[in-house]
Amino acid sequence: MPSSRRLKLLNQKKVGFYLFLRSLKYRVLFQKKIERRTKMPIVNVNIMEGRPKDKIERVIADITETITNTLEVPRETVRVIVTEVPKSHWGIAGESVEKRNASK
Repeated sequence: MPSSRRLKLLNQKKVGFYLFLRSLKYRVLFQKKIERRTKMPIVNVNIMEGRPKDKIERVIADITETITNTLEVPRETVRVIVTEVPKSHWGIAGESVEKRNASK
């Protein structure tokens, strides 16, 4: 029979190896989580309000297709956020588009 000191040392090695495997498992899981995160492109599009909904849907579809082909990521991971900005909040050359359109 091995001595108690050898058993204790063997148990410590087993525990240490178990902790190593456990930390390795979490490291791998964390790395996979990071990889998943990096493969989810988000595209923000700001446009002036007033465009028809079907045009916005087309923009979303076209951007998704372009990102999917260019970055080689699954379509399910692509996010497109379209923000419609009121003409009173969109400025060109120091004045709002609403004001520019009214003066023309």
